[in-house]
Amino acid sequence: MRVLGIDPGKFGGLAIVEDGHLKYVGPMPLTKEMVLDSVKLREIILNHNPDVVFIEKAQAMPRQGVVSMFNYGKGYGFLLGFLDALMYEVKTVTPRTWQGFFYKRVPVQGKTPKERALCMANKLYTGFTWLKSSRSKKPHDGMVDAALIATYGQLLMDGRKFYVN
Repeated sequence: MRVLGIDPGKFGGLAIVEDGHLKYVGPMPLTKEMVLDSVKLREIILNHNPDVVFIEKAQAMPRQGVVSMFNYGKGYGFLLGFLDALMYEVKTVTPRTWQGFFYKRVPVQGKTPKERALCMANKLYTGFTWLKSSRSKKPHDGMVDAALIATYGQLLMDGRKFYVN
């Protein structure tokens, strides 16, 4: 089963997981004007042709401004409509659900959810840098989250047990 995981938002990411292997991971495709690039998004999705899409459910976040949350919601709605137009099965998942799934099973280090997600992603996909580009210095949170969302979706859909060394 091929699963597309999406961390929505301007600084989100996309990941494809198939048979427990990370086949693709990248940042959300944006234009120079910093808006979602629907042409690149369509190309990525159709090139990988997932069986199902898991997308993190949009919700209000603490300390976010009204305009920021409005734009986030607008982008999330666009993604849902876009995926529906491409006729993909879409399942939404809350951060608490996919994070809890992993963190209950494997102790991870880190104080923030982003630090814990990176620790889990490194355990699952050893040797991957999670950098947006060769010039990047720190891991891309959206790519990390998208990979974990896709992995969660694949494990859920396949009904497999979850093990990490």
